[in-house]
Amino acid sequence: MAEAKSPSQSVFLTLEPLVLASASPRRVQLLETVGLVFEIVPSQAEENSVLGVSPAPDALWWAGQKAQTVADRYPGRWVLAADTIVVLADRILGKPKDPEDAATMLAKLSGREHDVITGMCLLRADKNFKRAEAVRTEVRFKRLTSAEIEAYVLTG
Repeated sequence: MAEAKSPSQSVFLTLEPLVLASASPRRVQLLETVGLVFEIVPSQAEENSVLGVSPAPDALWWAGQKAQTVADRYPGRWVLAADTIVVLADRILGKPKDPEDAATMLAKLSGREHDVITGMCLLRADKNFKRAEAVRTEVRFKRLTSAEIEAYVLTG
C-alpha cells in the first residue's frame, strides 16, 4: 500500500503530486532529507535480468520501466524512479539472490574499487514528459572482515 509523507514533515511542498516508484529506504531518506512531500508506490516491474547492453543504458532502461509501471497507474502525477547497477572489473553484479550471495558479493568488493551506476527517470504520463539520466560513482571499499560482512548482511 502506498504511504504518503505528511506536509508537516516537509520543508518543500510540491505543486503537483510526486510519487517515488521505490520502496528503497535509502531513496526515501534522500527525498525526505531535501524535504519533499511524496507518496511511495513501489514499482512492480520485474527486475530479473541484466540487459547486457552496458551498465548505464541498462540502469536507464530499468529506471524507465519502473517509472512507466507506476505512471500507468498514476498518469496525473510526477513519478520518480531509479535503478542502481554495481560494476566490478567490467562485470555487472546482479542483485544478491539470498544472504549467502550478498556475503559473497561483499567479499568480492572488499578492499577494491568498483563503479556504481544509477539511472534515474522522472516521468509525467499525461504531459508526455520524460527525463532520464545516469550517473557513475567510483566507490572504494575498505577491506572488510568476515564479521563486518556478516553484520551488514544481517541488516537486510
